[in-house]
Amino acid sequence: RSTQSRSSAASDVYKRQDESNYINFAAPHSIDSFMKKINNSLSIVDRQYKKINLDANEICDALPKFDLEMDMGANGIIQRYLGRYDIDFRDVKANIKNDSTLLGHVYAQSLSIGTNAIDTLSLDIAQQDSLIGFSGHMGNRKSTWDEMAQVDVNGYTKGAEVKLNLHQKNINHDTGYLMGVNATIQDSIIDMNFLQKQPIIAYRKWNINDSNYVKLDFGDKRLEANLKLESDSSLVTLRTDPVREADKQNILVDIDNLRIEEWTNMVPSLASMSGVLNADMTLSYDGHNLEGDGDIALSHFT
Repeated sequence: RSTQSRSSAASDVYKRQDESNYINFAAPHSIDSFMKKINNSLSIVDRQYKKINLDANEICDALPKFDLEMDMGANGIIQRYLGRYDIDFRDVKANIKNDSTLLGHVYAQSLSIGTNAIDTLSLDIAQQDSLIGFSGHMGNRKSTWDEMAQVDVNGYTKGAEVKLNLHQKNINHDTGYLMGVNATIQDSIIDMNFLQKQPIIAYRKWNINDSNYVKLDFGDKRLEANLKLESDSSLVTLRTDPVREADKQNILVDIDNLRIEEWTNMVPSLASMSGVLNADMTLSYDGHNLEGDGDIALSHFT
């Protein structure tokens, strides 16, 4: 086992190595300067979070320069801490640094959360000017989590915009999800739309209208939407009429031949179920009360 620590007015270096842990941290700052920059950057993050407007340049310029390498084995510090919450890793590796740009790579192997197991997880982040890109991957062997054998998520966040792409395959290499979403968050309003015109959702290819959008206003408690998904004989429509009364809006929901097992089988905590859902409803919402009429039918439910 070896531990080294060196501090001066110009730089700090910490290194620790034993049978389960390897940590190498270097920063060209004194401890006081390093902590001052950390506190300043946290204030910037808090301000940007409250405004819901990310500027990666401002954050990274405020952060201290540093380089962190870490490799934790079965008895690592992180594993012992997370073990209190019934979370366990066999191996965790990380390399995070802020030089001229912020870069990070984190990898975990043999993760278990309670009775659920995941073989591998990885996350990469990279700053480019005011944008932060991210890429995540989950991989599972047979009989671990067969529905989520391969899952890839990538995208970026910039200002008030978030772009996200998802690609998921099961253990038989069938694609369950291949879709992208773009969202803009301003104050209490989330405005999002599907990027692909023919995404794969719940193992089926769907056609989505060109001008699709869903807008949620949590401040005024409003929903605006124009979304239509079609696949073979299945249909899902969510649409709102223009508001005619200042305190009311109409929400139109139309669902035809929706196979609920295709949407619920992805969630391991849900009990196995199947059936066909049909609905045709017109709802009125005033920000507090939801009322309306229509028909809902669930057939062949098991």
